[in-house]
Amino acid sequence: MTRPLFFVPALCMSLTLAAQKSEPVHLHFTPLYQGKALVPYEDGEPTSSSYIETFKCYLSAFKLIADGKVVWEETDSYHLLDASDPKTLEVHLTVPLRMAWDHVEFLLGIDSLTSVSGALGGDLDPTKGMYWEWNSGYICMKLEGHSPSSAGPNGGFLFHLGGYLPPFAFFRTIDLAMFSAGEQNITIDLDAFLSAIDLRTRYNVMSPGEAAHELGGTAATIFRCDNAK
Repeated sequence: MTRPLFFVPALCMSLTLAAQKSEPVHLHFTPLYQGKALVPYEDGEPTSSSYIETFKCYLSAFKLIADGKVVWEETDSYHLLDASDPKTLEVHLTVPLRMAWDHVEFLLGIDSLTSVSGALGGDLDPTKGMYWEWNSGYICMKLEGHSPSSAGPNGGFLFHLGGYLPPFAFFRTIDLAMFSAGEQNITIDLDAFLSAIDLRTRYNVMSPGEAAHELGGTAATIFRCDNAK
């Protein structure tokens, strides 16, 4: 039996109204180095003996919190920030219209379940240069550069940090107080991260383990919201 045609426009109207009942939340991430927005050194002669060549990190499992309760969470929530590509420093969330919230929560890194699921696509694609292998998982944060303080070759430092196995899992939960507004500015203080490390003795961490786990605790403290309450 043919169904009445009036159901079709009614369904279209319902879907249109549902689509209109959302709004964007834009999270702008700014890695800071030497007190300024980081522009990674690439080619030519460096203008300083201290510089960063690479900064990348995974942020995942974004949630919005109101009065201590989760009111919204992003599905398939994996974002690779790369300081050399400004587009990746913008995370856009689509949330219900006029939803009240006072904190944003996310993981620095990739959770253990995703890590053991095998290499995936999108921002999790191994071609992004952030995947070790199945038994090590993803590099959650990559920081490479040079400093006069470093005892590494040519003053270099290399931090490829990750790992999902206890007791040395790298990933950390970040919780930031914010306004319920469409634009949020979040800084990542790389000066604070590097100043917490004695580069004379620790300038090269390239695999999961106790050192990477310890540095994960340091990395969790360097995210700050500029327009927090």
